Amino acid sequence: MRYITASLGFIICVASLPAFADDTYQRNTGVSIGFGSTALSIRKSVSESTLVFAGINSSYFHNNSTLSGGNNISGGDSKSIANSNSLGLGVRHFLSLDKFSKFAEGALSIDYTEGRNSFGSNNYVAQVSLSAVYGIEYFLASNLSIEGKAGIGISYSKSTSAPFKYISKQISLPLASTAITYYW
Repeated sequence: MRYITASLGFIICVASLPAFADDTYQRNTGVSIGFGSTALSIRKSVSESTLVFAGINSSYFHNNSTLSGGNNISGGDSKSIANSNSLGLGVRHFLSLDKFSKFAEGALSIDYTEGRNSFGSNNYVAQVSLSAVYGIEYFLASNLSIEGKAGIGISYSKSTSAPFKYISKQISLPLASTAITYYW
């Protein structure tokens, strides 16, 4: 997935090269590719200084290692597989509307992970998260920007599978991510 997002980011950069001479910065509708958070999001302006966004992320994890004793109770192979999907919705308010723009953002995300742990049992985890971040968006061209943001998140998780049923509430500090966005 990293190679796909990096390739899409490069294609977006090259497609935007003719727009470098323009001094107006578009924030109408855009697509964003993130690193460290939601992988793909669509953004839409609702006013000059506010936009809303919806994003998706999907990941797959496979661990197939051999342990001698260690954390595995049986002392043999450790195999775990997980597939995680998430949907996020949020609002961003720009504190300035320059080439170098500051913003505050709030988001709600719902994550669902299913997989098989190293003990051979299936596990299902649902999580709801709220986040508040502060960030900076820098326009490379009138319709292409990069951003960095950091903040705090609060999440509630629930596992419904035996033998590891649990409920978890946690505060995550700091949250940090970067993204590249193409606006049209």
